[in-house]
Amino acid sequence: MENGFKLDEILKLLANDDKTALEKLFNHYYPRLYGFSKSFLKWDEGIDDILQEVFLKIYQNRKNIRSTETFQAYIFTITKNLVLNELRSRLNEQKAREKLFQNSVARE
Repeated sequence: MENGFKLDEILKLLANDDKTALEKLFNHYYPRLYGFSKSFLKWDEGIDDILQEVFLKIYQNRKNIRSTETFQAYIFTITKNLVLNELRSRLNEQKAREKLFQNSVARE
């Protein structure tokens, strides 16, 4: 428990469709997840979208979350996977732009 944050109680409330529980999770985890995401992406663009999706997934799976011991690993794993998807997407976009550029230079 940290600063009155009781994860077990919050997860029970969340499982019972209490949207304030999601807000509490968001306020508690957002700063750490943001820093974690930025350590991979190195810039801010796209992080808010990723974290929005993280909390959407948490909400969608709220009835299946049982263990407070594994919740932090769960939320960071979701974040890591979404960040890696974003990195792959950006890499593919960059490769496509480079190929397009090479093709346009070759035509000249």
